[in-house]
Amino acid sequence: MISKTLAKTLEGIRKQDPERILLPEAVLACAQANRNSELGQQFEWDDSVAAHAHRLDQARRLIKAHVIHVRTAPQKVRAYVHLAVDGHGYRRTTEVLKDTVRRTHLISAALKEVQSLRQRYCYLEEMKEFFEEIHDLVEQYRTVLAPEPESA
Repeated sequence: MISKTLAKTLEGIRKQDPERILLPEAVLACAQANRNSELGQQFEWDDSVAAHAHRLDQARRLIKAHVIHVRTAPQKVRAYVHLAVDGHGYRRTTEVLKDTVRRTHLISAALKEVQSLRQRYCYLEEMKEFFEEIHDLVEQYRTVLAPEPESA
């Protein structure tokens, strides 16, 4: 959640666009021009720190882009998965699938992701029934397949 000031700033930037679209480039330009503002303070202005963070994001995208065939999946899947218990690291998907505790962590993460999708689009009236069913299924799976996992 962001402050009311930041929300107003973003809306002002959006309104300046001829098509009324909020563009990341415009947000960054405004922040650069006003580094001491609340918006400007949301960014890392030390280029060496920002470059390192950017390269970490590139590494994450690279890790996520590597896909493999898994016998139980109808399509290619990510070769590595992130589990919250592992901090910032990734484990080989095939190894996680074979380990009961880690697999439970993965199922729990998948269920959270499904719930997140529901929350992100809950305002779509056309999807209300669909999301209600998803909610019920997630709750059912959470208690049967993925009770709160133990630490790995």
